Amino acid sequence: MNNNHSIYTRFFDNNVFRKITSNGNGYLEFLRNYIKSLDDASLDNIFDGTITNRITSFTILEAIGLKIPKAEIELPTFLIASKDIAKINTYIYNEIKDYYSNNPAFNLNKILEFAEKQKKYTTTTGIELFESSVIKAINHEGFYERLIADISCDYFLKFDFTDEINSIIIYNFLIPSLFTKDSLHIRKTRIVKKIWDIIKVKFYKNTTLNLEEKKELDDAMKFKNQEDFVDCDLIHLVCFGDYRNGKYDPVVALTTDIEIEVINRIKVFKYVVQICGEIYDGNNDFKGFIINKNWREGKVIIFNTNGTLKRVIDVNTILPLNLT
Repeated sequence: MNNNHSIYTRFFDNNVFRKITSNGNGYLEFLRNYIKSLDDASLDNIFDGTITNRITSFTILEAIGLKIPKAEIELPTFLIASKDIAKINTYIYNEIKDYYSNNPAFNLNKILEFAEKQKKYTTTTGIELFESSVIKAINHEGFYERLIADISCDYFLKFDFTDEINSIIIYNFLIPSLFTKDSLHIRKTRIVKKIWDIIKVKFYKNTTLNLEEKKELDDAMKFKNQEDFVDCDLIHLVCFGDYRNGKYDPVVALTTDIEIEVINRIKVFKYVVQICGEIYDGNNDFKGFIINKNWREGKVIIFNTNGTLKRVIDVNTILPLNLT
């Protein structure tokens, strides 16, 4: 056995993770086809050596089947009037923390309860993966605090602010945040989504894309507020890589998502990062931010719903949207 570490980090979408770990309908067929697909895919030995699995707060929740209760937060009028983004962010975090920490349907004990329940439905072949990723992560010190921080940041990025405050947030926070050195504390895909929703009208007005192509883009970028958390993580990771120990490792993601939606999300992600990079570079307003653009694009392995291989997407080959 090769004791070296794989160059790639592996990221499971839940539609694959559940299929290879849970004893549900079609489990054996999917698993057989899945194993054969990886053997047949000519993946340049990317899984040679010890594999690091990238587990996020949201992949854990999806893996155990626990939905995030919807929080309703109202910002005080004085806080909105202040336009102080740091204070607004802190207020949202504190409200989110209070709401979920005091919610018996979503405290740490409830998460552990769901994990143990899901473990009972885990197969003998999948138990090692389930325990080494999901159970281990939940029991890791600081897990719940990180989860609350992730939900808070996600809530902030989706909050329906006024146009004026949105402009301040995008210019002073979101654009520089696209280029900061971190892994997943700030979901870059949510940033891209927020900016795309604002600029797409102008893009569609100037592009030569036809109505069907525009609809495909719109469909791909319709991330649901209380769902699609893992889909956001997937696009972030395959476009930027996984930031660990001061460097980015490329990520290979495994999913049964619709191929054209994955490709269009990557195209939009790259397009928004490209135009934000043009704003960012050389702008004195952004001096002092610690930035890094040494990203490592990865791959997306798309399976059919029966586990057979549909396509391997090399993210390097997907170009950003353009106006032609």
